[in-house]
Amino acid sequence: MTLRPPAWLARPLLAALVLRLAALALAPHVPVLGDPLGYVYLARNLRDTGELDDLRGGVRPPLYPALIALGIDSDDGAAGAFPGVYLLQIGADLAALLVLASLARRVFGTRAAQMTAWAHALFPSAALYAGCLVMAEPVALLCGAVAVERLDVLERALAGPPRRWLPAAAVLGLALAAGLLVKELGVLTAVAVLFALLLEPGTGSLRAGAVATALAVLLLATAPWVIRNMQRHGVPLLTGSFGHLSVIVDNAPPGESGWLLLQRAEGLPAKVRLSREIQRRSLLEYPATTAVRAVGRLRTLLGPEVMLPTWIATGFDDYEPDSRDNAALVRDAWRLPPGAGRSVQILVGVAGVALFALAAAGAVLAGPGTLRRGTLLQTALLLVACALTVAVGRYRLALLPFVLPLAGLALATWLDPAARAAADPVRRRRALRAGLATAALLTLTILVLPAP
Repeated sequence: MTLRPPAWLARPLLAALVLRLAALALAPHVPVLGDPLGYVYLARNLRDTGELDDLRGGVRPPLYPALIALGIDSDDGAAGAFPGVYLLQIGADLAALLVLASLARRVFGTRAAQMTAWAHALFPSAALYAGCLVMAEPVALLCGAVAVERLDVLERALAGPPRRWLPAAAVLGLALAAGLLVKELGVLTAVAVLFALLLEPGTGSLRAGAVATALAVLLLATAPWVIRNMQRHGVPLLTGSFGHLSVIVDNAPPGESGWLLLQRAEGLPAKVRLSREIQRRSLLEYPATTAVRAVGRLRTLLGPEVMLPTWIATGFDDYEPDSRDNAALVRDAWRLPPGAGRSVQILVGVAGVALFALAAAGAVLAGPGTLRRGTLLQTALLLVACALTVAVGRYRLALLPFVLPLAGLALATWLDPAARAAADPVRRRRALRAGLATAALLTLTILVLPAP
């Protein structure tokens, strides 16, 4: 048995490793801000005490802090002081590449798998987040990739001999549970994957049983965390509480400060109750204000990457953002001054437009299927979630496990003359139109419309 990757995968895998190690060389120059500091704080706390303490009145999902606790090799809180953490993240990102390439090969063929691997290897956001910042995104990407790959395995098992789908459904449930316990956006992946499976035309009791099995395993796997939250806080949370806290801060009634409301609610149960009440009021009492806020957040999600380039500009360009809150940071960073941060913003923006345009084309070329349904559901859920609470560009990475194989299919179809000739001409034209429309929408959002 050899660990050597197949010939078609060796080059993109090597390119991915080189780019992520190059990003690691930048890490000492990029300040640790916002979320990274929170994860490092919790990981150090877990390493030193064996428990995860509260952070700013809430609780982070436990799995990612538990993982990076293994890689903390310094007590210094400065950026670049945790090479072990970055190496763990890079390993998770490369593992996601392998999983998604394997999925693409099984579904679309070797050429599409190779293009999927190259798209992942060269995507700037994936490389920079893995090697440059202490963030949950690389591990969340791996969890999502495994979930999407296991969804395809379960789909195939349902078409095979009876009862062969049971272990496949159980493994899918474990993968979805891991995503929930790494990052709260894992909720969206779980819902998208399970509904994509359930919404198969002609769904019968067998498919419903597979969904129920996966969901039951998910609940069992997250039960220790739920019990812990019940014992410590009196709140049965499957994942972290930061979604509830964001609802309070971002959807406070007009004329009130969400941050002050958050501080006045003592204890996590009170904060959760307040978040539900504010969400109800935002939808029923002042929907026009909520709609205006939603449009601004969707602009932020669809627009240029702001967090990562801002951090880089802060480290290299002496840039001082207004970091009082996410909205101020986004407004100030929408147009960065010339420098390293601005260059990264342009690179990430162009790459993002190209990737999602290719994915839209690939979804048309792929035709009906579980992967396409999952992609559409995940996109819709991400848009709705970000419309109702804080939206930053890095949340787009939650789509990567779904869109990369589709982008690989589109690249393989257009770059390989034989594949292009074999593709249905009508579907090929529709794919081109879908890709161009997606690129036009994202380009308009980024370059033409004013900053939010």
